[in-house]
Amino acid sequence: MRTGGQGELTPVSQNFIGISVQGDFSFTSKWLRHQQAVLDWEMTKKNMSMETKQLQVKRDSAAKKIEMSHQKRELAKQKIRFATENQKQIRAFYTQQLRTNAELLDAETELLEAQLYALQTDLDYLNDIVAYEYAIGKVPMKGSEK
Repeated sequence: MRTGGQGELTPVSQNFIGISVQGDFSFTSKWLRHQQAVLDWEMTKKNMSMETKQLQVKRDSAAKKIEMSHQKRELAKQKIRFATENQKQIRAFYTQQLRTNAELLDAETELLEAQLYALQTDLDYLNDIVAYEYAIGKVPMKGSEK
């Protein structure tokens, strides 16, 4: 072996020392598994807390949507009452030849649109009830648990 030019760092002889350690190191492995289990448990608790909060927000949101849908249904009923009364008045004036055929058709169209709006609000209301029941953990429209 050629080691020239290294000065005082030139190895004169080489010796090796080895250490052999025998023993049961399962304690370290068990400790690490325990620590991992503790971390997993903490993460699970935090995830459950977040899920619970998200479900509460969904329930609250669904309940508010039901309330809004109910108010829209009441408005739709008022629109139908108004359109019905308007159509009756226009028809009465039409029979006396005080209103035109176009005005009568407009009044009837307004009544049909109000009825269509009422049907749509009823559908929205039922859909919102289904969404709420689903959010609280029930099979929609049956009342039983999932």
